[in-house]
Amino acid sequence: MRNVDMDCIRTFLAFCDTGDGKSAARTVNRTQSSVSIHLRRLEETIGRRLFRKDGRRLTLTPEGINFQRYARKIFIVQDEMFNFFSENALAGKLRIGLPSDAISFLPDIGIDDFARDYPLVELEIMCDSTPSLRSMIRDQKIDVAIVSSESDDKQGMALESYPVSWIRGQSFDLHKHQCLPVAFYREGCLLRRWGINSLKANAIDYRIVCCTNDTHVLNLMVTRGIAISVQTINNGIPQNCVRLLPEDGFPTLPPICNSMIRTPGYSSLVDRFCNHVHQYRLTLPSSFDDTILPTKALSHDGTSTR
Repeated sequence: MRNVDMDCIRTFLAFCDTGDGKSAARTVNRTQSSVSIHLRRLEETIGRRLFRKDGRRLTLTPEGINFQRYARKIFIVQDEMFNFFSENALAGKLRIGLPSDAISFLPDIGIDDFARDYPLVELEIMCDSTPSLRSMIRDQKIDVAIVSSESDDKQGMALESYPVSWIRGQSFDLHKHQCLPVAFYREGCLLRRWGINSLKANAIDYRIVCCTNDTHVLNLMVTRGIAISVQTINNGIPQNCVRLLPEDGFPTLPPICNSMIRTPGYSSLVDRFCNHVHQYRLTLPSSFDDTILPTKALSHDGTSTR
């Protein structure tokens, strides 16, 4: 039975994360020549090519992409094991802020795994608009927040982009309304701003009949045929609803980007959670479809190719 050296796996992941031999060596506290030796030894043990040359840099082969996924899972399980048997198990309260329309995103950051792995951590989850969440982060009233923006938040961890669309209930008849009833999230919500701008740009008369930060209330207004609305459709549209398309007079809306930001300063609990999310996201198949090493990559002798 072949055994894979854990130090080699650690070096491999450091190389994948940094794409730089010097940085990878510093991460694992080894020399650059040791990094090169570990990478070659790993390929020999696995019996597959994990890297291929792409011009003057290295990229992961399909086997390398798959191996990276398994390697990260190994370290996640290792962390879980040490945490389980640790006398100083992680504990405390973690305050997480979410935009109202991002509640369905919780499983995608592995919140259930985190709660199971760290049972002594109390999760306090609150919903508000992105501007309010950013303010609470600055004031350190919450520890971590998922915020929405028109593009990736350069100050945070990019998570996912989701399509956005106008929706209506199946019983809602557009032609019966000269002044369209609409339901939006409260002031400060990006979807609300996009919706209003879209209506004004297309000279569509409207009136706001409901303003709430509760997604369930918003869905109720739409499914009952009371109003139309703008929503993210990452998990599909609500039951008994249909999308409003350009042929209906509603232009396509841009996708919305979700990022995770954190309060400044050191916190072992916040650090552990952010690392958990990062590692969990890397295990998702969609994260590896087009994975390559950063452009500043290495040759196998441990020297920079740029």
